[in-house]
Amino acid sequence: MGKTENKFRAEAKTFYLASFFFTNKKRKEVEILYNFCRYVDDIGDKIGNKKKKVNLLKSIKKDITKKNSKIDLISNFINLLTIYKININIVFHLIDGVLFDTNVVNIKSESDLEEYSYKVAGTVGLMMCSLMGIKDKKLLNHALELGIAMQITNICRDIKEDLLIDRIYFPNSLRQFNYISNKDLLRNKKKQKTLSENINFLIRKSNNLYKESNKGVMKLPLKYRIVILIASRMYQEIGLIILKNPYNIWEKKVFVSMPKKIIIIIGCFLKLIFSFMYKLEDKKELKTNYYERFLST
Repeated sequence: MGKTENKFRAEAKTFYLASFFFTNKKRKEVEILYNFCRYVDDIGDKIGNKKKKVNLLKSIKKDITKKNSKIDLISNFINLLTIYKININIVFHLIDGVLFDTNVVNIKSESDLEEYSYKVAGTVGLMMCSLMGIKDKKLLNHALELGIAMQITNICRDIKEDLLIDRIYFPNSLRQFNYISNKDLLRNKKKQKTLSENINFLIRKSNNLYKESNKGVMKLPLKYRIVILIASRMYQEIGLIILKNPYNIWEKKVFVSMPKKIIIIIGCFLKLIFSFMYKLEDKKELKTNYYERFLST
């Protein structure tokens, strides 16, 4: 097992497990995509100096623009970018999302949260679609729904961790308490309890997005369908665990146990079999056309 696969396995446990249903070639391509996205994300999270962060992120943009880099994982990604004709603006939106994180973060509205979630997660979903040969805009919109849902799950799970690094992604418009500062929130148990209750709204929102995105997942080519379905269900399960006891997010990091993962995988295969028996329809108008909203310009 190579170093990059070790990193993929260690840091992307949910998707790594699901990716076993990919071919070796496709798994390697997903690793390249993951390593690039992880590298960009780590610059935002693990480098302390803001100026250095911004300069590194801007240099990645330059490398992507000129399609040449001295850094192997960026060079490998550029090759992927060229082979699959990935829209360069999508890559820049991802980097812009991480640039946003270089400042003190205090999300104001639900709309702002959706835009941020698109940039740091929906973009990855769109790039995955390129690797899978998906071009239908309706399916691409479902991919954005799934990416936004997954990021909302991350935000709900990592509230405390984010507060410690001067970030609060839970929108101000949804907070039912007097927000003074992150430090105040970290030591105020009463406000933490209120925020935990408020989080239920976001989890229900993410569940609606998972439900809508599932219509697209079930229309993916068969060789990709089970992988994305498993990854989606495992992420959704994190939110369902939080929903049962939202205050736990202040005590420990929520995760899905291995027995539960096995049950989810079995359930996904049963759902796949069921889908062959009953044709799924997706004729309703899109609730939110994220694709047009974020990529029309």
